[in-house]
Amino acid sequence: MDTPATDAPHDADAMEASSAFKNDITFDVKFRGYDKTQVEDYLAALTVDYNDICAQCDVLEHENAGLRALLSRVGRSYQSGGASS
Repeated sequence: MDTPATDAPHDADAMEASSAFKNDITFDVKFRGYDKTQVEDYLAALTVDYNDICAQCDVLEHENAGLRALLSRVGRSYQSGGASS
């Protein structure tokens, strides 16, 4: 899933629209079980979405670490009586 570069690190609407995240997925039952092609296609889409979400989590964790460091610096500056960072 290619996501355009935006200010937001992820696109919640795109995730909602993904067929892999629907809870009403059904597979046709054939003589010997589910349709293998449908299951493989679903798993392929699910894998792509999962990998995208993992990448988004990595980005958010990195952003979070940077924000925590900035907050810590601002807090130390505030405590020492400095008005600027």
